[in-house]
Parts: sequence; C-alpha cells; structure tokens
Amino acid sequence: VWMRALRKVIAEAIKQQVVHFAGTDWSIDPRYKLQKKVGSGAYGFVCSADDVSAKPPKAVAIKKVAKAFEDMVDAKRILREIRLMRQFDHPNVVRLLEVEEPPYIEDFEDLYIVSELISTDLQKILSSKTKLTGEQLQYLLYQLVCAVHYINSCNVLHRDLKPSNLLIDIQTCHLQVCDLGLARGVSH
Repeated sequence: VWMRALRKVIAEAIKQQVVHFAGTDWSIDPRYKLQKKVGSGAYGFVCSADDVSAKPPKAVAIKKVAKAFEDMVDAKRILREIRLMRQFDHPNVVRLLEVEEPPYIEDFEDLYIVSELISTDLQKILSSKTKLTGEQLQYLLYQLVCAVHYINSCNVLHRDLKPSNLLIDIQTCHLQVCDLGLARGVSH
C-alpha cells in the first residue's frame, strides 16, 4: 500500500496520473484518457485512449507491458519492437507515437507504448459472422504484401505473421502489421 502511495506522489511531481484501470494501476500522462481494454496477451494488455491534447482529440492504443524487465528474453523482445517501430515508416506497419517516460528511473517496472489505434484485427474478423468480399480480401492481401515487402527491404524478418497481428480498420479496410517482438534483422 505504501508503495502505491509513493508512486502516486512521484507521478504527480512529474505530471503523470495514476489511474486504476482494468484491475491495475497505470502511470500515464494526463493527456491520455483511458477508454476500454481492446486486447491482451503474454505481454500484458492494450487499451484504447483519447489523446485530449490533440485538436480534435485523437484515439490511440496504449500497450502496458507490466514488469517489462523481469524476464531478460521478454525485455529484449520489447526493446526490439520499440527500436523497429521507431525506424519503420510505412502506412501498412503500425506506427509508434511514443513510449511513455517512466515516473521514476530506478526500479520502474511497467512500460507504456503508445501507437495508432486500429479498430480490430483479422483474427477477430475471421471468428465473427462478418464475411469479407473478394475485393476486400484482395485489398487486404495487397496491403499485407506491401508491408512484408517493406519490412523485408529493411533487412528484417517479422517471424510472427498471423491473423491477430494484422490490424484492420473496419471502416476503410486499411491493414497494418503489428507485434514486431519476434522480428530479426538479417544480413545479405
């Protein structure tokens, strides 16, 4: 209990808010208003948020990686993902907006990765009753090929392409590849 109170005091001093959301404490910039949980996995989970500093407010995704440095293998994957997201610049690869600065440097555990918010992923579409048209499938495949070509042209192999790592905006049928934690650089 005293550790939670200490973190709250530190967070306030550096202009962060501590929000209890989805059963856990989040130390984030007050400009982000958490909305709802949108996904989860071994890393932790992702929620949607509004960046109220943008005019008009912009929807973003925030991935909370709890205890990011507890396991060396996971820490390397997280670092690799952040480094690649910072370098990549392609419309079909998810874009990193920022990595939230920790509220305290020593012994910080949680990491917050802010990226674009995309409404769903291909796995959710495939398991729903929604049927994709031939034209939609063709457009999604084209975007996937463009993304893989771009990633490979940067001498990187994704190594974890699967429907849940293909984000799709259901309004525009725009696809973005995500989850670069298992990606590896290759030399020719």
